[in-house]
Amino acid sequence: MTYNDFLANRVRKAFANKNAAYTETVSFGQLNFLVNDCFCAGVNGEELEIHISPDKVARGLHGRKFRRLDESGRHLRGFIALGADELACDERLEEWISLALDYNRYVLAHERSEPRRVKGCRTRLPL
Repeated sequence: MTYNDFLANRVRKAFANKNAAYTETVSFGQLNFLVNDCFCAGVNGEELEIHISPDKVARGLHGRKFRRLDESGRHLRGFIALGADELACDERLEEWISLALDYNRYVLAHERSEPRRVKGCRTRLPL
């Protein structure tokens, strides 16, 4: 399945309105938008997939319509897909992009403040 060019252009415009620097990659027919080398949003077919705070997903985001992404029957924490009804107007699309950018900044700030750990290693590595 390929991505929707019209939706991709709307997402590009939303990132431009937020003055966010991003890079685009295409994998398995999905257009991904990376901010600070981390997945922020992606256009997959007619849907927009974004990565937001898992706490906001758990609270339900005040009745907005989305579905949780899953892989092999397990939910991916903080990853949701939005359909056409949720993306009908540009203002709503920009709200979703803002949530994704906010979480991206949060993850980046906390990732750099905590020491990295190597799997199987009991010592902490310097940044």
